Amino acid sequence: DRYLFSSLAYQGMGKLKSLVEKENDAFPLPEILFFLDVSPQTAMQRIKKRGDEKQRYEVLNFLTRVRENYVHTMENFKQKTDIKLFTIDANASIDEVFEQIVSKIKETGRTFTK
Repeated sequence: DRYLFSSLAYQGMGKLKSLVEKENDAFPLPEILFFLDVSPQTAMQRIKKRGDEKQRYEVLNFLTRVRENYVHTMENFKQKTDIKLFTIDANASIDEVFEQIVSKIKETGRTFTK
């Protein structure tokens, strides 16, 4: 579930950060977390390739700040919790991202079926 982490990354900028953290403090944490890390430049290329109208948040400067918040959030959770956190290079192709995720699932000893 991305709700907690996206809230912290998107809404946790600037003065609202402590409020957003407090409001989400009791949120249940996952056992395993996949952080699909994509550069803002790659995200912008994919948005452009999509061909439809951009959303108001789909601008390089904003996406750069959001990614920085995600990275910071992931570092905090990795240090403060026992979540198995895997960072996936989402700049890769869909198939490569899929293979990275499958590989990480196997590392946990869990089974995976398509």
